[in-house]
Amino acid sequence: MGNDRILRITNVEETDSGLYRCVQGEVTITEVSLDVLVPPKIISHYPHHIRFTVKEGGNAKFSCSASGKPIPKIIWQVNGLLRSSNIIKNESSTFILHNVSRTDSGRVECIADNELSKVSRQFLLNVKYKPTVTVPSMLPLHFRLYDTATLVCIVCSNPLPLKINIYKQMGYFNFKEKFEIKLNDTCTQLTITISIKDPTLFGLYVCKSKNNLGSAQTELFVKAQDEDGLIF
Repeated sequence: MGNDRILRITNVEETDSGLYRCVQGEVTITEVSLDVLVPPKIISHYPHHIRFTVKEGGNAKFSCSASGKPIPKIIWQVNGLLRSSNIIKNESSTFILHNVSRTDSGRVECIADNELSKVSRQFLLNVKYKPTVTVPSMLPLHFRLYDTATLVCIVCSNPLPLKINIYKQMGYFNFKEKFEIKLNDTCTQLTITISIKDPTLFGLYVCKSKNNLGSAQTELFVKAQDEDGLIF
């Protein structure tokens, strides 16, 4: 075995790929083809920063390119959910979310996978939208004269509302208490209490809110209830 020849390549790189021959004199004794596999690497992406902001109803465009051997496939996920149409067997991919909804807010991820391993790039999609105003459905809105009434409305918007208010459609009223509670990053609850000391305080109230993208409102109808429980 003294004539054995051994070639050792350390710190193997992709450029080491190719055909290697063991030659004695002018005779090729053996040939070996070396194919170096390379884990995926994301080499470019758009947007360049992690955070991307778009208005609701607009389009959000993302792209990323990856290198590797074998050529990696690109997979797109939105908030951890994979769509089969978003698997691109190519080292470069563009992903467009059309008619973006507020529910698309969150994590958009580009994953490069070539079976050796996976690598990913994450973006944070921030969808801005004008307020929506709702009233809790279980909230009673019928009271007796001299009752204390509680009126509640919930406003969701991004950015958060500049102003939330409850007012009477016709006439004025004084409230006993008024306070806001932030429910989460996009929703705020406004609560007011009023003493119904006068029949004119029954009727239509409006909860209105606005931010720099627009405004919205909803109605609360405070009904009178007599001693027998009849509502009118």
